[in-house]
Amino acid sequence: MTDYAHAIQQQHALQHALEERFGRPADWPIGTQAAHAILETMQRLMGDDYAYFVQSVQQAITRHRERHNRTTLCYRRDHLSQILRPGVIRDLPDTLDVGWALNNALEGLLDDEQYQQLIDAAVEAAMPVPAT
Repeated sequence: MTDYAHAIQQQHALQHALEERFGRPADWPIGTQAAHAILETMQRLMGDDYAYFVQSVQQAITRHRERHNRTTLCYRRDHLSQILRPGVIRDLPDTLDVGWALNNALEGLLDDEQYQQLIDAAVEAAMPVPAT
């Protein structure tokens, strides 16, 4: 499969996963539309690191939910930082730095439930399609 065909397949998978959670794109509020555009940008810019990154974000959400009764951006970011930088403070590759910054925008655009649904959709869409 060409890079272009793979990119189209990823965009279609993301669109489908978001539609399952949020309904028709024409009915999405502006924040959800912007979040979709950000995820597509992340896919394009991050390449192979995108799937790892959104899976890490999903893990951070789960850790946060398990360990804290209340939800705040700060705590989720702390969990994500621990996943991306295990053990020691180190610089992230440029692609993960981009993911970090754009993820902060996603958190700011959506409420907690919408954000979690968005990340679940992104992870689902990033999973490789089984060969038939």
